Amino acid sequence: MTADLASPHSICNGTMNEESVLFIVDSDSSITRIVTLHDRHVANLIGDDDDPKNLSAFGDLDSNGHNAKLQYPVGIAFHYPSSQLYVTDRFNNKLKRVDIKTLICSSYFVTDTDRKKQRGETNSAKFNEPYGIAIFEHFLFLADKNNSHVKRIDLDQDTIVRVTDGLQLHKGNADTWIIDDEDKIIKLIFIIKSNI
Repeated sequence: MTADLASPHSICNGTMNEESVLFIVDSDSSITRIVTLHDRHVANLIGDDDDPKNLSAFGDLDSNGHNAKLQYPVGIAFHYPSSQLYVTDRFNNKLKRVDIKTLICSSYFVTDTDRKKQRGETNSAKFNEPYGIAIFEHFLFLADKNNSHVKRIDLDQDTIVRVTDGLQLHKGNADTWIIDDEDKIIKLIFIIKSNI
């Protein structure tokens, strides 16, 4: 396997055409790439330019495959049940969703109403340099870097909340405290030690 990459940021596994693959966000080239594992072939999936060394082929365009444009994607996650690939489009302040069956890349959770909301407003889908993402069951967690919080998207219901809005802190056994969210998806237990 040989490929010219320009600052690859994140990688995740997934499937395409019933085949195991890896997806890579190549940040400086603003391209999402795919690696087929059986032959170790690397190809462009989302975004493209005739000159592979052109680092100015970025933009913000919802379209199919090579016609779509991103600007410095950094996070990537694959949702197996729906065959959807999610990419944080950092400098466009968007979360992009790619239907792996059709290769249609579209903005996810961006509406005129959302654009009018103030930065950091509770339940707002307005992102400010979205960064890392992870999927657990039907929830997508997104680190919204410059809004300084994490957002949770319910992929089944198409709803979004700030994680801190649903967190609860309560006392556990002995010197422990428990933080969990209302859906019991996140649970953190920590110990408070007193100074002796």
